[in-house]
Amino acid sequence: MLARKLGVSADYLETGSEIRDTDERELQIADAELELRLAELPDEAEAKLKRLRSDALEAGDAVAASRANVALGLAAAPPQDRAQLLQQLPPAFRSHLQAAGSLPAGSAQTSASKR
Repeated sequence: MLARKLGVSADYLETGSEIRDTDERELQIADAELELRLAELPDEAEAKLKRLRSDALEAGDAVAASRANVALGLAAAPPQDRAQLLQQLPPAFRSHLQAAGSLPAGSAQTSASKR
């Protein structure tokens, strides 16, 4: 109620930040992914992704940790293997999300049968 009257979010009243920790982490991961793709020497971006993955795991943010893992995996894969790697990711994520309870049991089968 107070947040609405002041024209801010409840998160802002609680933390003093315009965005939540999870949103901030997602933005930082996106920046690191972009840096990884554009950098001639990706070591710094990889270090950021490893730090962000660790932060996400500590915060219980499985989605951000998985996203950081994917970026790190792509960085480690030779360029000629990346297309095949990308084809394998969607089924792996469906299985992971279903096991974590984020997807209904039939979702993985429904998605797979649409192909």
